[in-house]
Amino acid sequence: MGAARGRSHRGAPLRASLSLALALALTITSGCGDDGQASASSTGATEAESDASGGATETGASATSGASQGSATEGSTTDTSTTGGELDLLEELRMIEGMEADELDPPAPGVRLFALTYRQPADHDDPGGLTFDQRLTLRHVDRDAPMVLSTSGYGLSNRQSVAEPTALFGANQVNVEQRFFGPSRPEPADWTLLTIEEAASDHHRIVDALKTIYGGRWLATGASKGGMTSVYHRRFYPDDVDATLAYVAPHNLAELDPRYGPYIDAIPGPAACQDALRGVQAAILGDARDEVTKMVLQIVEAGDATFDVLGVDRVVEFGAIELRFVFWQYGGEGDCPEVPGPGASAQELFAFVDAIIDWTFFGDEVIDYFTPYYYQAATELGAPDMPEEHLGGLRQFPDEDVPALYLDPDLPVSFDASAMAGVSSWLDGAGERVLFIYGGRDPWTAAAFDPGGAIDTHLYVVPEGNHGSKIVDLPAADQAEAMAILGAWLEVDADVEEGVARVRARALDEDPPVRRPLP
Repeated sequence: MGAARGRSHRGAPLRASLSLALALALTITSGCGDDGQASASSTGATEAESDASGGATETGASATSGASQGSATEGSTTDTSTTGGELDLLEELRMIEGMEADELDPPAPGVRLFALTYRQPADHDDPGGLTFDQRLTLRHVDRDAPMVLSTSGYGLSNRQSVAEPTALFGANQVNVEQRFFGPSRPEPADWTLLTIEEAASDHHRIVDALKTIYGGRWLATGASKGGMTSVYHRRFYPDDVDATLAYVAPHNLAELDPRYGPYIDAIPGPAACQDALRGVQAAILGDARDEVTKMVLQIVEAGDATFDVLGVDRVVEFGAIELRFVFWQYGGEGDCPEVPGPGASAQELFAFVDAIIDWTFFGDEVIDYFTPYYYQAATELGAPDMPEEHLGGLRQFPDEDVPALYLDPDLPVSFDASAMAGVSSWLDGAGERVLFIYGGRDPWTAAAFDPGGAIDTHLYVVPEGNHGSKIVDLPAADQAEAMAILGAWLEVDADVEEGVARVRARALDEDPPVRRPLP
């Protein structure tokens, strides 16, 4: 269940072999990157991110003091065609009540990039009460182009990213940091205000504010938790955007959804691969447990992580239990030869799990950063009922790998089943213009949204895709159809060949994926 960060150097050899659709998985970063964006956190989760909805990164931009004074930068234009005035875009952004804006160096010719904060009520039912500043980035191409509202459902990256529909259609893009992540948190923090409805209200106010500048068509998008977030936004504010594109977004129907185990067991692939993965799990929790535990303790001794929240013994067990899930989430059949066979040494088992999961994934700093996710999973989102029964008596902590265990015991949680039920009811009865993309081998597809009776709503599956699946990975006919649907929604021409070429060109610059709770 753990939280995510980049795989460490200990797992580098296998990481290089995990090649099938890996470039699109999501990560969280901290610190300030070369593009000058503010840091996502101060917790030590420090790998570069390719952002929500199949995004590729644009690097090399840095904050410029000249731009912050409102001057146009190289590759940008002072666009006043829709206002009839002489105000530069930066000035217009700063005129929005509650908005602060600074311009960064342009990440590409013809593109302007802005770092924004927007003052939000902690409680949208009490707009005069406590507030917090929510972080955003704005990638501006043209006022008349569509706007892509993108979120990962987590914090902001320290690298500017381009969502797949942004690249496909030459759109503008605004990235939103989820409330309670990084500095986008009320102080003091009332955790009961971390709900899907409050977050949707954040997005609603952002859309209202930016529509004073961008009056074209709007598309909400995100991958995994970001895709979920984009659907929740429509559930509460169906008219904010014209359409939603949700990638690899699970929709759990229970606090611990039981559909994942059978789905993983049925993932097509060599039976020997599934047997080998189960064998690694059993070996780690059996004869190799003591040796693997010593190796995990060496991570602490090296100063790479501490495991006080879970304890080293649980870290070893949870790493073994989550192995099959994460292997199929990020990898594929082509990675099966890397799975250690019978008689593998404890060192080989440790290194294999480290390459797939990264033991520091269960570290205290990472857990602290992802506390908002664990809280949401424990109160509204639900989580997978992680398949572990096949390990029987080898488990010392059966059924303990659940979101609430990752939270401070002083942070009480109670699961509200009505939250996801309400989303299901809305989608079936009133949803419209939603496009879902899934990967056939991604375990999260076990809990795919059911469009039900939603109007003009479509679901596509990349047959052998994993958690990085995107439109350009679809079979040709599905790809063309999905592009045509999106083009109609956004009222732009859908040049499939040109759009796909742009996405694939950007993919060359993407970073390897790293894991997080819903990476």
